[in-house]
Amino acid sequence: MAEAAQKFTKYEKARMIGARALQIAMGAPFLVELDEKKLEGIRYNPVEIAKMEYEAGIIPLDVLRKVPEFVEDFSKHPIAAKGEGAEEVSEVEDVKISEEEEEDVESSEEEAPGEESLE
Repeated sequence: MAEAAQKFTKYEKARMIGARALQIAMGAPFLVELDEKKLEGIRYNPVEIAKMEYEAGIIPLDVLRKVPEFVEDFSKHPIAAKGEGAEEVSEVEDVKISEEEEEDVESSEEEAPGEESLE
């Protein structure tokens, strides 16, 4: 297997092969050399052709991954390994709600649409 094929997850691999197979099925030219006998052997299956291209490392698709946000001071990052200089992550404190907000919450619970009172 080519070096390029080893740096993708199984999900990325499946997506790339599926997308390339669709392109081949819609008439895109093959990027691997296949003779008539080889094509008949795989029964002109676009998925098999896409797999061959993937294994050869010449599939013309890129994978874009989201990069996590940069945290300048990792000692303050909640997931950072707890080591020397790392701060302890405390439990979430209870949030105090004002009396007005409590009344709003209670009134909105009473007015829930589609619910009938059992009283």
